[in-house]
Amino acid sequence: MRFLRQALVCALLLLAASPAWAQVGWRGDGSGVYPNTTPPTQWSTTENILWETPMSAESNAIPVVVGDRVFVTAEPRTLMALNAMDGRLLWEREITFVDSQATGRREWMMKQREEALKLGEALIKEEQQLNILKGKARKARKNTDLMSALNAQSLKVNDMRAKLEKLQKFRPPESLPVVGSASSTPLASEDAVFAIFGNGVVARVSFSGTLIWARFLGKPMQPMLGYFRGQAASPRIAGGHLIVALNHLYALSLEDGSIQWKGEVYKDFGTPAIVDLGDKQVIVTPSGLVVDATDGAVLARDLARVFYASPITSGNRAYLVGAYEDHKMDRHFSAIEILTGPEGKLSARSLWNIRSDRGSNQASPLLVQGLLYSMDKDAKLMIFSADTGKLLSKKTLHKKMPASTRYYPSPAFAGGHIYITNNEGMTGVFKPGLDYEALSFNPLKPMRSSLVFVKDRIYVRTKESAFCIREQNP
Repeated sequence: MRFLRQALVCALLLLAASPAWAQVGWRGDGSGVYPNTTPPTQWSTTENILWETPMSAESNAIPVVVGDRVFVTAEPRTLMALNAMDGRLLWEREITFVDSQATGRREWMMKQREEALKLGEALIKEEQQLNILKGKARKARKNTDLMSALNAQSLKVNDMRAKLEKLQKFRPPESLPVVGSASSTPLASEDAVFAIFGNGVVARVSFSGTLIWARFLGKPMQPMLGYFRGQAASPRIAGGHLIVALNHLYALSLEDGSIQWKGEVYKDFGTPAIVDLGDKQVIVTPSGLVVDATDGAVLARDLARVFYASPITSGNRAYLVGAYEDHKMDRHFSAIEILTGPEGKLSARSLWNIRSDRGSNQASPLLVQGLLYSMDKDAKLMIFSADTGKLLSKKTLHKKMPASTRYYPSPAFAGGHIYITNNEGMTGVFKPGLDYEALSFNPLKPMRSSLVFVKDRIYVRTKESAFCIREQNP
């Protein structure tokens, strides 16, 4: 009997120590590397397309595929689930500020939301009238009746603006070009999906579309690094928490969304990377902040800094590639190493930090076979050593992928090949290595999202549609 009790205790301890929350989200596991896949290397808008599903609005977020479901977002705050086999829309729901409030207050808040919408529409008309009066007043400054009407209209508009400001959190996120409010890639885990939107709400939704919980963390920080406003960082799971980068670095309870710890201000568009040390996970942000995921303790800060792109990790290292925070926008390539000292004490250090030429990298880097690949916005592919940071190659990718378009989608490695996509939807497939021999060039539709690979399929979110690409039998 005593042996059975001891065995039961050991089993419970093993269960407690095991990672209970697997995750699929930003670039799959965050690396952009998709093992055990055999995707097609050739496609077009008419070739090897298994299905295409039109979307209600655009989004920069990456599709998240779990089982028979594909989770995608749409501007400004919509989460959707598609059938992975045929692209059918299974459900969609808006994630609103009202969702984050107690059930008993939601009816009152819905009224506040309606009031905010009506007031916003009315304000647009009154501002138009104000502009008309201003135009007339410039031509007839001595007309006292006109000046009186102008003053009255100004007071009316200012009063409406003040009232609307108090109702701001009930309104949909503002429409932001390029950055958007639905750019954060969802995170799927167990039987639920986590999503973040630019209205400041984080939500956990079941695979069937039922809201489990939602929490309002406040609007994104202004100004952000590299652009004034917007939200793009995606959620991760580390240290037993949901890690959310939204105005601050947060750890939320996976079960109910309660705040477990609140970290430093977060002004980056890039997604935090997770260094997995087995029994411990460490967070590395694009600003070079290194944090213990369990309790939010800061291990190091300012070890590196890049705009736009996200760090990637391998073993106990994190790699950051992109433009640095200075007026010249010089590029920096950095590696951070996480060290475990006596009694498991964690620390971090800069392994290498190399300053390069002026430029900008919106795409996050890719690590394959000891080489770091990074596309800049001018269609140049940079390859450098992950061990030393030495730049080994930098040249225009290919004449079929010109510099006339940007490269926001991040590269991926699947089926033994590197896939590089530009904003026009052209994807080049290359062999890895310094020579990166081109195998094919595949047009689709304009996009800013990155490709996702599952077995023999590629899932793509363009501005207008969601696609599944699969080699079709002749």
